[in-house]
Amino acid sequence: MLQPLRQITVIGGGSWATALVKIFSESDITVYWYLRSQQQVDYLLENGRNSNYLSFLQLNLHQIRPTCSLDEAVKASEDILFAVPSAYLESEISGLEEDALEGKQLYVSIKGIIPDHDCVPSEFLYRKFDILVSRIVVLGGPCHAEEIANANYFIKGNMGQCSSYAID
Repeated sequence: MLQPLRQITVIGGGSWATALVKIFSESDITVYWYLRSQQQVDYLLENGRNSNYLSFLQLNLHQIRPTCSLDEAVKASEDILFAVPSAYLESEISGLEEDALEGKQLYVSIKGIIPDHDCVPSEFLYRKFDILVSRIVVLGGPCHAEEIANANYFIKGNMGQCSSYAID
């Protein structure tokens, strides 16, 4: 059974990840946010905004811990959310050790198929890291980042379970 989140690591710096970071941080969930460059981290810390995506959003920096170290981000939390385009998931996590996600609860909020693997992102993570299926949750909800940034809800589900939550 999934427990309420107190902290989560978000892997991804695009509009979808930014919208999710906004919702989590405004719900008093500490977010360890992996961004690809130190420049993105510095801009976020100085301005409270993602310079490249949804730059109109003011983010709650009291709850956000940005880093450009994927290893640091993954080690920071037991709950890891993947929010990168499916075409880039494999390259984005290529530096992770095979056991880096061992014992972690994974959340996948990625549409599409992983190129060259002919599978959805949750199955790709299952295969690559030999994760128990019960430790992989798929998040869904509004289909545009702007919608999720302005509405506060999402849907989570794993094998045999599905729940929707309003986050106020």
